Amino acid sequence: MNDAKVKETLAKWVASDKITPEQSSKIYEAWYRARLAISKVIIADKILKMDEAKIDEVLTNLVTNGKIDGTQAGKIKAWWTAKHK
Repeated sequence: MNDAKVKETLAKWVASDKITPEQSSKIYEAWYRARLAISKVIIADKILKMDEAKIDEVLTNLVTNGKIDGTQAGKIKAWWTAKHK
């Protein structure tokens, strides 16, 4: 489920008195945290499968486009290097 669908479903449940607004908020927060955790694992898996030239290209593009800074890129590259020894 995407974010909009989760919010829509929770709103319907609140409107039909199946859950309270407080319960809706707690459910959404738990769903969001779980989605972030899963996303991080997927990203890490993709990074680990890249060869060195590709990881360098991706990190350069991320820095150039302002998505991460040089320090973050350095940390990611160091983590990648450590995993490939």
